[in-house]
Amino acid sequence: MTFATHLPLALYALGITTAEVLGVVLGPTPSTTLHALLILIMLSHYTVASDSPLRCTIPALVLAPLLRILSYLMPLPQVSQLYWHVLIGLPLLVAAALVARLLHWSPFEVRLTRRDLGLQLLIGLTGLPLGIIAWGIQHPEPLIRTTSWPVLVPGVLILSICSAFAEELIFRGLLQHTLTAAVGRAGIVYTTVIFTSLYIGSVSLSYVLFVAMIGLYLSWCVQRTGSIWGVVLTHACLISGLLIVWPFTFGY
Repeated sequence: MTFATHLPLALYALGITTAEVLGVVLGPTPSTTLHALLILIMLSHYTVASDSPLRCTIPALVLAPLLRILSYLMPLPQVSQLYWHVLIGLPLLVAAALVARLLHWSPFEVRLTRRDLGLQLLIGLTGLPLGIIAWGIQHPEPLIRTTSWPVLVPGVLILSICSAFAEELIFRGLLQHTLTAAVGRAGIVYTTVIFTSLYIGSVSLSYVLFVAMIGLYLSWCVQRTGSIWGVVLTHACLISGLLIVWPFTFGY
């Protein structure tokens, strides 16, 4: 691919990463401002890039800064932290569906295929040990304060749908597919960089590096299997373990 193709992608990835760093250093206002500016630039780019191989990539790219802007609308003290994931995830799922419709993509093109279900299950189960490693790095407090099933099951479902499925649909289903179509295998690197940058706010270098490795692993799995269902399950097991199961199991 030409330098002219890679340059906009590199600048967008740099812009998103810079906005995330600003959020840590200066707070949400400058970060949100830069993310909003990036969305305007991307949409303007989309309107004039009718013959560019990047045109299909831009609507998917917009979802990354949109995710961060929605997350900055939290916290809402009157709403349980668990339901923040609903307030962020549902609009993102709607936006992702609109992007797929804009691009006239079928479920196959969004990697929503049910191929090799046994392999997808094995991939998904790797989220259990990965969640333990994530907990060992972060030691977060649990999102819920009880392990009773009427509370635990909805909590896991919320994280699985509004966080795991939403993020994998956006990053591995939409963004990775458009990027690899535009720039080949380098698309996996761009996807991982953008995905990882959104975790800079954890203010933990070890966790950011861990997320980068997870991002590469999930992208590789999707590239090899052609489906996101295995990595959705991986992500669901990881985040449910990190924020609900392992804090109660190992203490917090």
